Amino acid sequence: MYVHDLQREASAEAARDDAATVERDAERLHAGGLATALTVIDGQRTLAVAEQSFAQLKSVISMIRSQYFRLWAVVEKARRR
Repeated sequence: MYVHDLQREASAEAARDDAATVERDAERLHAGGLATALTVIDGQRTLAVAEQSFAQLKSVISMIRSQYFRLWAVVEKARRR
């Protein structure tokens, strides 16, 4: 499960990076008069969704790591008895 979450995190990070590139490109095209403001807004929306997804996955992975450390502590304590 944890390895799968790390793979999903890498995928979400790549999607976020791609969305950031698209958003920057849309802003450049708009500045040059080659795209509408709607294109820029759509790029910003896509980037925000990708960032939110990435942040949620990072949160889940942090919780899983925390649970692993707690479990490890319990196991170590039980082994010492």
